[in-house]
Amino acid sequence: ATMPKSIIGSSQWLGGLWSRKEVLRSIPALILCGKRDIAFRDKELATWREAFERVEVHEFDQVGHYVQEEMGADLCPVIDMFLKSILDS
Repeated sequence: ATMPKSIIGSSQWLGGLWSRKEVLRSIPALILCGKRDIAFRDKELATWREAFERVEVHEFDQVGHYVQEEMGADLCPVIDMFLKSILDS
């Protein structure tokens, strides 16, 4: 309950960050999305996809909000390939 309250209490600060999102637009982004996430769904994923020019998205059907905790080392090849693609471009 504490985390959602903190996020709601930070709405003005988060809105200020979002208003400057163009600064990050050209930076390559990797999004690892758990499809069982109750906080971030398809609508939010679409917003993030639009926020970046160069975005790579991986969706995991059996994973929730904390993709890194649930997937652990299985994410290493995905992250490695993304980083290599950035270095090669």
